[in-house]
Amino acid sequence: MNEVVNRMLQRSKEISSRIIFAFDLDNVEEYEEGKNLLNLVEPYLVGVKFGYPTILSFGLERVKEMVLSLKEKALIPIADAKIADVSHTNSKIAKILFKSGFDAVIAHGFMGFKGSLDGLSKTVKEENKALFILAAMSNDGASLIMDKVVEQIISESMLAEPAGFIVPATRPSMIKRVKELLPIESDLILLSPGVGAQGAPYGSAIANGAHFEIIGRSIYESKKPLEEVKKILLAQRSFLKG
Repeated sequence: MNEVVNRMLQRSKEISSRIIFAFDLDNVEEYEEGKNLLNLVEPYLVGVKFGYPTILSFGLERVKEMVLSLKEKALIPIADAKIADVSHTNSKIAKILFKSGFDAVIAHGFMGFKGSLDGLSKTVKEENKALFILAAMSNDGASLIMDKVVEQIISESMLAEPAGFIVPATRPSMIKRVKELLPIESDLILLSPGVGAQGAPYGSAIANGAHFEIIGRSIYESKKPLEEVKKILLAQRSFLKG
């Protein structure tokens, strides 16, 4: 099992949480507010996914400060750069993000392995990090295209030895489909965004086979974010109990 995934599962078990917080603030003036929010909710999180707009807006030095702080508390920082370029460029992007402290990166799966995911996969292995592949998206345009080739996306992505896949919670049938496409007794994990603000109920992705739910706006736009996190935990735990 991937070392980063192992730490994710261990923390999840210790705190009884399946929440990965999507930290998508994109205004540099929100930097101090964002740090305070992370300090408030981090005891209930398995990891934090930093969106591309956040990384660009805050800058790598500020993001690195937050990332290193999270790692000191055993949380997993994930860079959602949605990497999608040729091999050597993908590798450079990953190296920069790993140097800033990230434990994992997210890349598109439609690129194929040779000439794109191959270099990225090599860098991830060398750095002992994790690669999560975007297998499907929730928007109409992507679903029209990606749905037709999801089997190829999974098969090509498997050559890169990913830690898992990203599948939208707003499309529970796709979570099940991707899960079915994985090898029997696979230790790959599924992360599902789209919970809360995008419409999928708390805990629903877990109920359909995802290992973790990526949740952002429902938390950081709430007037009482800590109460919202606890509400999410209750929903997830109720689904897990069956």
